[in-house]
Amino acid sequence: MLVGFHLSIGRGFAKAVDSAEELGITALQIFTHNAAAWQMKPISVDAAVAFKHRLAGSSVRYVVVHTGYLLNLASPDDALFSRSITALAEEIARAGRLGITHVVTHLGAHKGAGRKTGIARIVAGLNQVIATGAWAQYPRVNLLLENT
Repeated sequence: MLVGFHLSIGRGFAKAVDSAEELGITALQIFTHNAAAWQMKPISVDAAVAFKHRLAGSSVRYVVVHTGYLLNLASPDDALFSRSITALAEEIARAGRLGITHVVTHLGAHKGAGRKTGIARIVAGLNQVIATGAWAQYPRVNLLLENT
């Protein structure tokens, strides 16, 4: 059985693994950036290598990236919808750079446009994400959809 928590990367990605080890957990969920902001600071090669090395030497067996909370693939607002697609593709790339094979995202809210319209937007958005270079470059990254 895997037991885990959502832990902070505030001290660095590798330090999140240290925190997991201190807690004795075998699963870990992280944000790769501030979950309440669109801006994503680049992940350096050194930080990615340090994370992978630390993870390989730990008891943590499962890691998932949780996308930021601003994404909304169901949004009827074209600007927010487009920004969400771009951000989700970047989250997949960030997970790939860290060697993490799972990314979880919320589906979003239709904001009064109706369930059918919201679902259609989600499907269209996911199709656009799948068509991105990030998806092609990191085929081992799986996308997990969290309903709310």
